[in-house]
Amino acid sequence: MLFKKSQDQKKISQKVEEISGATFSILEIFKEKLDGSPKHQLQQISKNNFGIDLESYTDLVYATIELRKKGIVVYFRYKNEEYQLACNYNRLSYISNDGKFELQTDSHQLKLKVKDLKRHHFFIRNLIKCKAKSMSF
Repeated sequence: MLFKKSQDQKKISQKVEEISGATFSILEIFKEKLDGSPKHQLQQISKNNFGIDLESYTDLVYATIELRKKGIVVYFRYKNEEYQLACNYNRLSYISNDGKFELQTDSHQLKLKVKDLKRHHFFIRNLIKCKAKSMSF
């Protein structure tokens, strides 16, 4: 679910935590060697309610992905507004090849361009590990 962060921030934080779970503690991050994603260039987002048109926008839009206990949160900034896209692991699918990374959530599809391939591969391994751990319960 896509949220515009400038709206009711407390309500949005609760909703994001409800969908994707709590953040990992510092100890869990170091113990499991979890790292968030490197910057990805957001090239396209489908089905958005906020009128985000990346094709006609002249500036670059970068996105980062945070791994959480039950899902992921994608953060990006468009026209001085911050957005969050929260998704549960069981509703997430992805394709990564040739410097492109596509995420498909329950309601949106994102096309991203990979900027740092080595860190991206490390992030994909962490994503697979977190997704498998959350699905095993």
